[in-house]
Amino acid sequence: MSWLTAVTILTCVTFLQSLADRAPVVSTNVGQVQGETDTFSSKFLQGSGDVYSYRGIPFAKPPINERRFRPAEAMDPWEGVINATEIPPSCPQNYQTFYKHLYGTNNFSEDCLYLNVFVPRDASPNAAVMVFIHGGSFTLGSGSDFPYNPLPLVFLGDVILVTINYRLNIFGFFSTGDDAIPANLGLTDQRLALKWVNENIEAFGGDPQKVTVFGERCWSACISWHLLSEESRQYFQRVILQSGPPYANWANVLTPEQSRDIAFLAADIGGCTPSVPGDTSGLADCFRTTLTVEELLEIHSKCGLQPMMVNFYTDDVNTLIEEGAYSNIDILLGTNKDEGTFCTYFVTGLPEERPFVSKDFFTFITTGFNDPLVSDLLEAVYASGIDQEDNYVGALEDALGDVSFKCGTSLLARNAATAGSTVYMYHMTHEPIRSLWNVTWLRASHFDELQFVFGLPFFDDPFYVPVYDEVKIAFYVIRMWTNFAKSGDPNGPIRLPGSIPEWPRFVPVSEEYKELDIRFNNKRKLRQQHCQFWLKTLPEIVYLQALCDSSTRTDA
Repeated sequence: MSWLTAVTILTCVTFLQSLADRAPVVSTNVGQVQGETDTFSSKFLQGSGDVYSYRGIPFAKPPINERRFRPAEAMDPWEGVINATEIPPSCPQNYQTFYKHLYGTNNFSEDCLYLNVFVPRDASPNAAVMVFIHGGSFTLGSGSDFPYNPLPLVFLGDVILVTINYRLNIFGFFSTGDDAIPANLGLTDQRLALKWVNENIEAFGGDPQKVTVFGERCWSACISWHLLSEESRQYFQRVILQSGPPYANWANVLTPEQSRDIAFLAADIGGCTPSVPGDTSGLADCFRTTLTVEELLEIHSKCGLQPMMVNFYTDDVNTLIEEGAYSNIDILLGTNKDEGTFCTYFVTGLPEERPFVSKDFFTFITTGFNDPLVSDLLEAVYASGIDQEDNYVGALEDALGDVSFKCGTSLLARNAATAGSTVYMYHMTHEPIRSLWNVTWLRASHFDELQFVFGLPFFDDPFYVPVYDEVKIAFYVIRMWTNFAKSGDPNGPIRLPGSIPEWPRFVPVSEEYKELDIRFNNKRKLRQQHCQFWLKTLPEIVYLQALCDSSTRTDA
């Protein structure tokens, strides 16, 4: 049976004309919500399907006034029925011009802790649930942004989708290093949303014991951190990690001491320097009661704040994985072929055309310091055969993609599989016709798999005309992702039509993975030699060099 025949049968069987615009009223544990009916249709499908959409359900009290910079609190019960038909406000943020087509809303509010629930009208009993944690480098975005159209995934996959908001930037990832402004507020927002799903999704027809959390890059790293937290891990059974291992080089976190230093720097910038030196309580009071949203965002941009993971989990990542933190969790994870073009785009100043990268710039970016030995090793691994005056952009793209995404993902897959997790790994090699960044030279770049996960090729828009191959890829990816959510296996319970090879489990010996392109072939040992360099060879050389330097100083 062809994939298109399967879609036609699916839509014919499930096709129902909307009888009303309103979705059923649902009773949560704190009150009732009224949604609306959305209809999914595409020129590639015969018929259409209805989805019950509940937008803007509050899962926490508004984090405003005295609740600003404090852990989120669960909502109090309300009377009557909340109208859950409006897109909720995004949490406060500053987004650059090139993000506007992705995060294109000016509806910002500190009162932003809302979630959305999308349910197939004819959902299977005890439907699988997928909770999506949006991205944006911990500083941007919302659960309602453009790329995350819920309808194809929900209707074609027969799953319930939940998308959430959480506090961002200074509001969610700032701390004084103590209890005055606790760390991890954005993550504790996410945890409270997961708890809400656990307690309420059954009322929407979902199974609270069949919850998959998924996301990409920083949100994927967030999910990895939730996996390592016993408090969070009780609320889900499976995860999909798209380009975001917890020990990626960009996922570094601050110590309490570093966060405290930054907090006092921020206080100086904002005019909140406490009268008593070192008084974090006075600083926190000023931040809560004196500074406006705009002033706080300005402080964030000047300080370059990073997320601070303190006491969110109890040990280092590798130790927790080795001790079985992932052992009862099914994991699907992967990366895209040209992840490094995303990094190169930013470090070279956002060029519209593929840039020229000199040897010196390649060395500076990939090493971060002037070490001739490391520079020579990097050039041997990534730039062998490139003349000194030639363009090193390809070498830079490969190196940044490996160290930032691919090698950490492969390492996590190996460690989790060794610890007893069921693991499936993918690598997207298809180069989309449309770049979600609106930059054509990025190819199969970071973030681009999301357009297939959320079925964007099913829709026309002014800048994109869908093609058959991309619709086919989107259909298969949706089927694989939702199969995994239902069973922990992307191959079933609904078998893939056509001649797609079965997706093998990732095991440390063979390290097989699924290639996401029009053929969906299986491959082995992704970037093995290059990752051996980053994960083993280079650290050993740097360590030995440090020993030699120490010995030389001692002898002197």
